Amino acid sequence: MAKKKILIGDTENKASFIFEQIEHMNIPFTVDIEKMYVIKRSSEELLTKACDEEYEFFLTFVVQKRDIVKVEAIIAQHASPNERDEWQKKAKKIKRKETFIFAIWIVIYSILILTIEVGKTIDGNSISYIACFILWLGGTILTVKNYREYKRAKEEKLLKQYTLFSIIFGSSCMIHAFSSFLTMNR
Repeated sequence: MAKKKILIGDTENKASFIFEQIEHMNIPFTVDIEKMYVIKRSSEELLTKACDEEYEFFLTFVVQKRDIVKVEAIIAQHASPNERDEWQKKAKKIKRKETFIFAIWIVIYSILILTIEVGKTIDGNSISYIACFILWLGGTILTVKNYREYKRAKEEKLLKQYTLFSIIFGSSCMIHAFSSFLTMNR
């Protein structure tokens, strides 16, 4: 059964009205919630170093292919084409941001693994120890940061695959760093 995601935006009033319309038409759907952090700081907050995170949500309906035309017609009734274009741009920005973060972590991870292995072969233990420490520290930071977000998202029932993958990736960095450290001490 093929499914398609349809972005409906971030306005609660429009989203709730669209929910009601789709439920009224008995169209089976699921909702995926994508979020982007927008941090706003005023000059006073910068001095006190207090910061509030403001969440901007983008709701996405996942519907079967046979119902795509009906759902898009409902959305077109309640949102202007400019709003839909803006929603699409914001959704792409979120995806690019997440992809970019993973790309940076994978490049750093690869460089550190290469440094550890080269250090083992040429008996450059000090370089390997430093690379192990950086890998372990990075994995710890990534795991802790995303675990906090995971707990918050679990309470709000907004679980995303991004946070789970980040926790697993950070944990694997820590495990690899620890195992490399143990093999260097033998």
